[in-house]
Amino acid sequence: MRRLDERALHDVARGAAVLGIGGGGDPRGATLAAVRALRAFGPPALAGCDALADDDLVVCPLLVGAVRPDAAPLPLGVELVAAFDALRRVLDRPVAALLPLKVGGVGGAAAALALAARTGLPVLDADATGRAFPQNDPTTFALHGVAATPAAVADGRGNAVVVTAADLDWTERLLGGAVSQLGGIAPFCGYPVTGAQVRAAGIAGTISLAERIGRTVREAVAAGADPIPGVLAATGGFALLRGTVAGVDRRRSERGWLVGETVVDGAGADAGRRATVAFQNESLVVRRADGALLAAVPDLIALIDADSGQAIAADRVRRGQRVVVLGIPCDARWRTPAGLALAGPRRFGYDAEHVPVERIAGAAAGIRQPDRIERAGRSSP
Repeated sequence: MRRLDERALHDVARGAAVLGIGGGGDPRGATLAAVRALRAFGPPALAGCDALADDDLVVCPLLVGAVRPDAAPLPLGVELVAAFDALRRVLDRPVAALLPLKVGGVGGAAAALALAARTGLPVLDADATGRAFPQNDPTTFALHGVAATPAAVADGRGNAVVVTAADLDWTERLLGGAVSQLGGIAPFCGYPVTGAQVRAAGIAGTISLAERIGRTVREAVAAGADPIPGVLAATGGFALLRGTVAGVDRRRSERGWLVGETVVDGAGADAGRRATVAFQNESLVVRRADGALLAAVPDLIALIDADSGQAIAADRVRRGQRVVVLGIPCDARWRTPAGLALAGPRRFGYDAEHVPVERIAGAAAGIRQPDRIERAGRSSP
């Protein structure tokens, strides 16, 4: 177990934005909430999953709803503690640790770290997605039949809703109604699981991975070096295309998601090539100009600023930005039939079969062999 200082929190946030693959908005608000909690209550502790007893109880915090585009503070202070307390009161034993439900995006790792500082509970170095998804139901817990409820959402005005639901669909429907009444965005605590379930169903090492990505980017930029090779080294990913954003088509769906496409024209060694990244909050599919697939969900597709190494959220992509389109292999469990049914391209409405990004990158005709550096721990089934 180790304590995370402010620099480590910023590194985790920077890396979590990469793993968030475009979703969740600006990570600075959530990072600020975690830093404020650290300054007020002390640094949060990060622990390995092997520190848990089999019957230890773990809960998963998350920020749910639509992240506002304004500068309003995110509800990751007393609101987060209120959601935790509401859930804790209906559980049959004390909570031993916290687990981010998803490492990627604004409200995953930061929510867990902020709550850890406020409660004194450790955060486990793991999560249940290894990335971010437009919906909250694709988790490796779901693949193992772990229930999401009881779960709670709350605000800072004394209002809390605790839900017990028959399945994930009802969980989303009931909590969605509650969140809309709480202002459209609220902290969530749910998925009460045991230590044994975390070890069987969680994805270990993802907080450390986010920290390593963020540290690599910070150090490269400070040294005036290209940050992209370090990100590839940390993730085992590929630079699918380097170029400039030629256009962005964005709109709000009926569900309030930011959906559309980003077109990137290649530059330098990739001059004359074009890629189109389709997103629904998160980047989900990237294709060449001729329609050939370069990468698809559940593999990770990240749009990275070529100079700063920072991930660019879907709502902040602008024409003329110099970017690198990264493809990162997902956890192998997402590539099983059950994983693809829950989180594959067809789940999100794309007429495509998932092919591992490393297979496409090695075999695609007519494109430069993408840069790649292996990282232990990510593998294809």
